[in-house]
Amino acid sequence: MSPGNPAPASNASSTPMRTFSRTLLKAAYHLLAVVVVLRGGWFLYSYFSSYFSPDFLVEARASAGLTTTLGFIRGINPFAAEHVETYGNLYSAVWPGLNALVAMAVGATGYQDVRHVMFVVSAFTVTATALGIVVTALRGKIDLLLAICAGFAFILFCTTKNSMGEFSYAPGIALSVFALALTVNRTDRIGLFWSLLLITFASLFKIYFALLVIPIITAYLASVKTKQLLPTLLAWAALSSAIYLLLIATLPLYFDCLFNVQIKYVSRHYDRILPNLIWFITVFPFVFVLFVPKVVEIFVLRSDNRRRNLLFASGCFIVFVFVVAVMLPHGGNFGTYMIHLLGPIFISLLLVNVGDRQKSADPIAGMTAVVVLLVTVLSPVSSEDSWKVYGILSQQDLDENRRILADIDVLLDQYEPEDIYVDFSLASAAIRSNLPFVDNGNRQYISPYLAGRLKGTIRLNPILELISWKPKRFAGGVSPAAKLLASKLIICGYQCPKGTGHILVKQLGSLAFSYGQSPTIKVFALPSI
Repeated sequence: MSPGNPAPASNASSTPMRTFSRTLLKAAYHLLAVVVVLRGGWFLYSYFSSYFSPDFLVEARASAGLTTTLGFIRGINPFAAEHVETYGNLYSAVWPGLNALVAMAVGATGYQDVRHVMFVVSAFTVTATALGIVVTALRGKIDLLLAICAGFAFILFCTTKNSMGEFSYAPGIALSVFALALTVNRTDRIGLFWSLLLITFASLFKIYFALLVIPIITAYLASVKTKQLLPTLLAWAALSSAIYLLLIATLPLYFDCLFNVQIKYVSRHYDRILPNLIWFITVFPFVFVLFVPKVVEIFVLRSDNRRRNLLFASGCFIVFVFVVAVMLPHGGNFGTYMIHLLGPIFISLLLVNVGDRQKSADPIAGMTAVVVLLVTVLSPVSSEDSWKVYGILSQQDLDENRRILADIDVLLDQYEPEDIYVDFSLASAAIRSNLPFVDNGNRQYISPYLAGRLKGTIRLNPILELISWKPKRFAGGVSPAAKLLASKLIICGYQCPKGTGHILVKQLGSLAFSYGQSPTIKVFALPSI
């Protein structure tokens, strides 16, 4: 064909077809963006309407962190031996301490006001982090739909197996996300130091977030020279040690509660591993649609920093193996370890700055992820009932909780406070009614640990002994089991009397929690009442 001859008709007709296809794809893209924002907004409205209800209950043991906050507000050291059974917890001292400062700043001292402060601070942390993830993604020239899905994934990681409210987990997840995002986007020793320090801060909200230093260190092995790497690691280790030693010196049983007690009472059930993995995949399928294309881009298509990327991936794999082999078999916290430790890895990889290497597949990947998100989580037929797996309580659940708690308040007014035992699932009722004995959910582990250390039946290895509580005689409290035996009236959901002579008086109904089973609340009494 000579230069002057016209192009074949087939080529000429393909141009309008390609233009039409691009226009159609663009229209579908914008339609999906509008739909996911509207449905996501409705989910957030439904969740926070439920979450901020006074009848919303996070989890059966969630009151432990709140009792620690109340202890700080009252000028009590919650981790002193004489107070730890009532006010201590096994999760964090920093989270209750921060909330106590906020509560005192706004004049909140009572149970309901302090609880509201904790819920607001947690909600602010989660929403601000989600917005930060979206902004960070967009600044890195990541597709808009991918950015929205990444931010929404973080929110779901915090609401599912609820990490919010009184719990300290949400700030730990947030700090871990940004630590790992800094790692994958910055290769110098300054990035190394701040990534590690962010994980140190995250570990103050739950100690196992410290595992995420592994992929950070492995990644920087490829980009920071040894003569810079070792001093940076030493500086981080020195600062982190100083932080922890200060907490241990100030709070005598801090390390015992956050590490020793948990190790002592860990149970192993290896048949839980597969159900944990299946649960995570079925609840968050859209995360894998987001994740797989990004992994292909980072580790296969890109030639820059390949060694560093592979070392980071190897560190992530070590964390994954540890979580699966060591943590998932634990008898409690079904699903949470996957969310807390693998969730930040997923999101951080979505935040890798693509710069000028934006792939044409990104919009397709974003659209695919949104479609899966809409089908599995945000479909038009979704409701509060179907969203319960993501932490929402329906209005019916909230109404039932309100009725049950009101019935309990009436019962508590009919008996002498010292004759009553209310188990940890109803700790909120015990705190509101100023009962002298409060089982906050962690007491059943702390009390026998204290007794075992005093009697010498629980021994620690020499290294742990150096930074743990030094046993000494004190006016110890009463364990939940002993209090149950001595009580005339028992109201319980989990720790109910068996063979103690108490008789079942009535059942009040099923109490709904955002995370965990809904126990039937039972009332027991001694026959003499």
